[in-house]
Amino acid sequence: EAVGKIVAHIRRFAPDVVTTFAANGGYGHVDHMAIHRLALAGVLAAADATQYPEAGPAHRVRKVYYSAFARSQMLKMREMLRQAGQEDFTPGGNAATIPVEEMGTPDEAITTTIVLTEAEFDQKYQAIMQHKTQLGGVSRWLSATREQLMAMQGSEPFELAPAPYTDGVFETPESDLFAGL
Repeated sequence: EAVGKIVAHIRRFAPDVVTTFAANGGYGHVDHMAIHRLALAGVLAAADATQYPEAGPAHRVRKVYYSAFARSQMLKMREMLRQAGQEDFTPGGNAATIPVEEMGTPDEAITTTIVLTEAEFDQKYQAIMQHKTQLGGVSRWLSATREQLMAMQGSEPFELAPAPYTDGVFETPESDLFAGL
């Protein structure tokens, strides 16, 4: 049922680019991992006219990206918080299901990095501040300075998915999700 809904949206909006969570959910978050699997199934099914014909004509997404958080940055953030006295910090908190060493995306797998402008970072910051479930007592967004936040979160890294999800070969590294389209 979920895949059918994703297919309907892909066919309705006909995007060139789709982003989803990484296979490990960033930190093993089971909902993120499920979204990853469902999104990829939806991308493939949307391109196949024999699947979900009631959802409209087939549409082939050109590029699929996994949102990434550089593993080195995650480990650096953990060390910064430990030095600040938060010894028990684990990225993802209770939702984490994998060891810290397996969290995030290996740096060498990151293919695309979007560097945020000051205005874009401000919008990102305001959006995060509205996400109350993510702002517990150990939130880096509440305990870090603006400079620290910009250093850790001033860009958006992604990993370009391989075929069959991405349709074609694109030159990497990239600084734009629509590069080559």
